[in-house]
Amino acid sequence: MTKMRLISIFLLLLGSISLSLSSETDASKINWLGSAPDGTWTEEWFEAMPVDHYDLVNTDTFKMRYFINLHHYEEGGPIFFYCGNEGYIEFYIHATGQILEMAAEQKGAVVYAEHRFYGKTQPFGNESLSSAENLGYLTSMQALSDYALFIGHLKNTRIPGAKNSSVVAFGGSYGGMLATFFRAKYPHIVDMAVASCAPIYMFTDNGKSNNSYYYRDLTNIFVEAGCSKEAIYNSWGALRRLAKTAEGRAKLNQIFRLAKVSQIEIEGDIEILLGVFQQVLIDISMSDFPFETTAFNVMPAWPVNRSCEFFKDLKKSDEEYAEAMFQMVNLNKNWEGDRKEFCLKPGACPDDDKIGALKGWNWQICTEFVLPMCTQGLPNDFFENSCPFKSETNAESCTAVFKSIGYQPEMMSPHFTAVEYGLQLPTASRIIFTNGLRDPCINGGWSSTPKVEGSLVSLIVKDGSHMYDLCGSHVNDTESVKEVRKEIRRYLDKWLREMDGKPSTRGALSGLLPSFLLSLAVMLCIY
Repeated sequence: MTKMRLISIFLLLLGSISLSLSSETDASKINWLGSAPDGTWTEEWFEAMPVDHYDLVNTDTFKMRYFINLHHYEEGGPIFFYCGNEGYIEFYIHATGQILEMAAEQKGAVVYAEHRFYGKTQPFGNESLSSAENLGYLTSMQALSDYALFIGHLKNTRIPGAKNSSVVAFGGSYGGMLATFFRAKYPHIVDMAVASCAPIYMFTDNGKSNNSYYYRDLTNIFVEAGCSKEAIYNSWGALRRLAKTAEGRAKLNQIFRLAKVSQIEIEGDIEILLGVFQQVLIDISMSDFPFETTAFNVMPAWPVNRSCEFFKDLKKSDEEYAEAMFQMVNLNKNWEGDRKEFCLKPGACPDDDKIGALKGWNWQICTEFVLPMCTQGLPNDFFENSCPFKSETNAESCTAVFKSIGYQPEMMSPHFTAVEYGLQLPTASRIIFTNGLRDPCINGGWSSTPKVEGSLVSLIVKDGSHMYDLCGSHVNDTESVKEVRKEIRRYLDKWLREMDGKPSTRGALSGLLPSFLLSLAVMLCIY
């Protein structure tokens, strides 16, 4: 496995983002809020955020961007606060419409804060990502301190009548990790949290002897949808054999419709194509919703089922395997059929990091979030064998990517997460963890089964993929996600009323959403 391919795989595990194969779109110019209910979002900036919350001699500050919606807010209502992930914050507003729907019921304010070093929140402007010295301030710990300080501003200055308002932290994927840690580390600031698909235990020291469970679960999602495990496994070897000859490489360039600047010219170039296919499998599994999704790439409803139409059976030739792989890539990246060619080669193609996540997130997984993941191959999964995970190889990969800006292997801190946040939550309370059985991240979360421990709650969407529960309501929503959303509402309502000293009005399964909200059918998830 090449260094570039290894890093790209790491990015997808927690980022859960769908990157275009070729695009000239500027993420900062995408109108992510165009379909938002009420159209009442305001973009604002917190002007004096400390660059370093822990060095009191360093007085440097930066501007943190956020979006706020007070359309349904009544004085004293709760603050629903989304902990920004790795990317432009508009992306997550678009992907998590359920939060605004719940805020409407609770007469709450909604705020989405952009994570430092992502989107437009760049502490050192255009130089933010240019040196290890600057990127040293890109940590989850610093980001949580940003949010803690910012909430004080919201309650005391920005939101009228909110001085005593309860704060509910929300987040999905990495944002879900932040919401969890925010509630656990700052219980005097955050009163409760909802963490969707938060893989808080996917790191070094997680106690798991086999870290190939992610790829095992990913494989099972496709096999249960009708894919042949052996057929997908055979595809890797098929492409490698084709890449060995000039004739085979020409065939690959033709099948995958590769742009001239991105063609497979030497045998080693095949690693790029294999990495893209692995990315596509992850993208499709995490976008497996019962409705068509939009934004970067239009995806059909239940794309895993659709993609398995290409891999139901074993193929008769290497070319047939390559064609099947292309059809899956085309489904993921070109469902509308308007793309005539694909550009894949790093450095030769337009920047495809549409949500502004690539460099920053790679830095984080090369420093504080070390992912001890590997693929085993058959019978565990349908990938090539890369086990066992080796810290030395991981460090080499990170050095290859970041050496030019001052990265050193010693900057990797594999035990950071366990030490800073812990591998258990013995004192935490009022956190709802949601996961989907069709999400390969599920076994890295707090629990893969429904359970309640004190006021820590695990809710499972039986047919849910990544962050499905936070998507805005849709007419095609499954019964399982509807039930989980009702339970989220029931717990939040109970806890908020306890904070206010009022009895809860919701039963075990609360009533349906107001009809005017259901009719919106917007804010579709785009992962």
